Amino acid sequence: MSDAFERYAVYWVPKRADALAHFGVAWTGWCADQGELRKLGSFGDLSFNPATITRNLRRHGLHGLLRAPFALAQGRSRFALETALQQRIEGALSCPIPRFNVAVIGGRVSLVPEEYDNGLGTVVDRIDEAIDPLASVRAQAWPDPGGPAGEDVVQLPSGAAHRFHVPLTDQMDVNDAFRLIAEIEPLVADLLDVPRRLTDVALMGDPGGGRRLRILQRYDLRTTPAGNAASAMPVHGPDTLVRTEIAS
Repeated sequence: MSDAFERYAVYWVPKRADALAHFGVAWTGWCADQGELRKLGSFGDLSFNPATITRNLRRHGLHGLLRAPFALAQGRSRFALETALQQRIEGALSCPIPRFNVAVIGGRVSLVPEEYDNGLGTVVDRIDEAIDPLASVRAQAWPDPGGPAGEDVVQLPSGAAHRFHVPLTDQMDVNDAFRLIAEIEPLVADLLDVPRRLTDVALMGDPGGGRRLRILQRYDLRTTPAGNAASAMPVHGPDTLVRTEIAS
């Protein structure tokens, strides 16, 4: 098992059966599931170029942040990380993802849940319990070097849920961000009305050097309480997938 990753992260990445995943690939040009660059989509009469406003986001692909990128502490291995996540995540229950709204948070246009769900906070707590003993430092949200300082226009609920939103852009001027919202809302309206659940979380590998993060493993959440489950949920994912990234 290769440890050739500078950092790791835990994201919610919509599966390919979800139309939001197809939108995300077209919007960012990156499929983290397959580790492949894709052609950017066409989005009508947007006055913003998606390639320009997603330069940093495109390294990550479309995702909801559950644990920001972090490096492993000295002597800790990817195997230890995967084992710890499996042990902690396999007991967590799947939970609803509240309907998304398009809003501005941290200077980024994002999909933001319209309400807090306790189950989501529980999943985040379990992820933190698995990672904290292994990480070198407490992680922060992915950096946006050189971006303008944004304002936190949307106030999310306190606690762990404040980290969960789905960025659609890098940091922008706030006035530009609200102008983009008015243009992009009609494009994503149908995607937002689809009921969703957090059924799995994705361990991401960051190879460094400006290369893109990809999914190493998906960890399934339980659909029934542990006492009623016949067996632990399986771990699956493109663990052995290695692809050469072409220049974007």
